Amino acid sequence: MLVVALLQAASPAHAQHLAGGASPDVSIVRIVAALAISLLAAAALVLKQRRFPMHKGPRQMLAALADGFARERRIDVIEARRISVHADVCLVRCDAEEFLILSSSAGSTVLRSGPASTPSPPDLPGEGLPQ
Repeated sequence: MLVVALLQAASPAHAQHLAGGASPDVSIVRIVAALAISLLAAAALVLKQRRFPMHKGPRQMLAALADGFARERRIDVIEARRISVHADVCLVRCDAEEFLILSSSAGSTVLRSGPASTPSPPDLPGEGLPQ
């Protein structure tokens, strides 16, 4: 008997009467617009964080932004391969030179360096086949 009385006292119908407020009249359009604005703001913050890490102040961020638009980057990682759990081999181009670098937990070593080669055009399928 006591269990039935407790279950009836905790029913949702009694909870609605206890709240005393009317249901909020918020349109679905406002809810979707708020969600879209929040998602756009979050995406903008993620992109900002990737482009400008937090250790930089506003002045450095503006200088980096202006510098990024003003000139081309000098260093380019052409290819990187993991050869073990603790080591990578990277082909890096800086200005007119290419470097083959072994990077491991013990340090980094330049395996080979030389003038940058010009990229060859990709082979097209069927090219060079006898006809």
